[in-house]
Amino acid sequence: MGFGALIATIVAMTLLVSAMYVFVAGGHFMSETLNCAVKEMQSLKGEQMRTKIEISDVNISSNTDMNVTINNTGEERIREFSKMDVIVSYYSQRGKEVRWLPYTQSTPPKNDTWAVVKIRPDEMNPGILDPAEALNIWIRLSSPLDTNKSGWLVVATPNGVKTSSYLG
Repeated sequence: MGFGALIATIVAMTLLVSAMYVFVAGGHFMSETLNCAVKEMQSLKGEQMRTKIEISDVNISSNTDMNVTINNTGEERIREFSKMDVIVSYYSQRGKEVRWLPYTQSTPPKNDTWAVVKIRPDEMNPGILDPAEALNIWIRLSSPLDTNKSGWLVVATPNGVKTSSYLG
């Protein structure tokens, strides 16, 4: 009877030590994952704080076309135009319309899209909107704008910083 109790004790202790190891290793993995997530969040917040854009000009060139100038007044470069959001709220013959417009590389842009026309002066890093540079974009809508009523334009960078302006 003494030998059986000894084996049962050894098995129980082995299971207890194994369970403790699993809990400690799991806690360590969880704290490492949380630490990496916090570092990434802090990096993104720092990038957001250094990013600033302003719409300096909105020119409605036709009932469906707009030329917009966006100035990079922050300290961060803006690279991925395809990840930017352009949202237009306006009135047409059908009433109020709100559209999220995807980026296109083709000019002129197709209906309900926007394209980069040029970056000025664009001498430091061609194709990237550096600080103190201006981005000219061409927006084409599918429904003609009612220019007698006001509209709203919102532009957001890939890291979530936004600017907005009235249309017209």
